[in-house]
Amino acid sequence: MTPDPSIESGRTGLGPLGRAQTARLASSMLGAVGVERALADFLQHHSEGLPLAVEESVRLLSDRGQLVRGGAGWRRAGEGGLDVPPTVRDSVLERVDRLDGPARAVLRAAAVLADPTPEPLLLDVSELPEAERIGGLSAALGSGLVRHDGDGHVSFHHALAARAVRGGLPEIERGSLHGAAGLIL
Repeated sequence: MTPDPSIESGRTGLGPLGRAQTARLASSMLGAVGVERALADFLQHHSEGLPLAVEESVRLLSDRGQLVRGGAGWRRAGEGGLDVPPTVRDSVLERVDRLDGPARAVLRAAAVLADPTPEPLLLDVSELPEAERIGGLSAALGSGLVRHDGDGHVSFHHALAARAVRGGLPEIERGSLHGAAGLIL
């Protein structure tokens, strides 16, 4: 039998939950009563299938009284978005705060740009001095919050992390970064 290299390295790669798995997880939290498809779709989209984000989103909706039990199972009462679950937000922001200034600048620029961004554009928007750009990008990539796609684009692994970083920016800094992006684009 060949050993699993992911186990030997101490890492296990888990993919995001699919809609059906998201529905089962939510259902298990709600007394094993099913959830309507619209709720499962909402949770799947909002959480990107991250189990912790699914759990925290269900708890937040429940605490707010936004879950209603109907004939077809649990459904969401009301419309609108849902903030990044506080536990996810706090975890991401703590990870960002542990990084050096240039890495944080790259992550903030990536959060404001939101989409996979060409590396030169990302570094221009970060407004880092030339001497700090490569180190900042390397440290941001090393944090595991962002990834390089191999085609010269950088993006967050998860939109929730990008939203957490963007939401954690003071309004004036977010505006400045948007302004820099607008001028460069």
